[in-house]
Amino acid sequence: MISIGVFWSIVLIGIPFSGAHIDIIQPFIREPNIIELLKIKVQWQDWEMVFGIAFAFFFLVSLVLFFLKKNIAAVLILFLSSGYIIQILSIYFVPKFEKYWQGSMIEFYQTNKNPEANFAPLNHKSCAHLFYGRTTKTQIETIDTLPNTTGREFYYTSPKYSQDSIPANYHLTKLYEKDGYVFWTK
Repeated sequence: MISIGVFWSIVLIGIPFSGAHIDIIQPFIREPNIIELLKIKVQWQDWEMVFGIAFAFFFLVSLVLFFLKKNIAAVLILFLSSGYIIQILSIYFVPKFEKYWQGSMIEFYQTNKNPEANFAPLNHKSCAHLFYGRTTKTQIETIDTLPNTTGREFYYTSPKYSQDSIPANYHLTKLYEKDGYVFWTK
């Protein structure tokens, strides 16, 4: 239990700190895709470390109570602080992570969304096109199996690092690149 509490305390303090001070951690990163993702403008602020500090404090209080054999109070504090962390992650951290991993892709889907548009990922897995692009399973099968003779708009997304592996017989037109993704049309 101690190792889990220490791990989450470090993570919840370290993520906002490293997000607010990317210039400090960037020299230690060698992976080109991660470097590309860190260029995305996401607003992290130092005050968000308070969530991790509060969790660490409540975790330490629960540990002290366990050692004092006040197990009910310790479990209650641990339970409440864990619920607090889940809410904080959902409200403050997950939307910021979404901007890193799929922000430009979601923006692309929302910008091009209309009833005649079909979206599909190439060389990566994502469900974002199903939700943000309102693509149905039958539309996906159409995208994969038919050439564009239907007059419908077909859009594709692929990671920047895999754009060279897209077969030429797909006859895709590259629209633009942004935040580690390449956007195509057919």
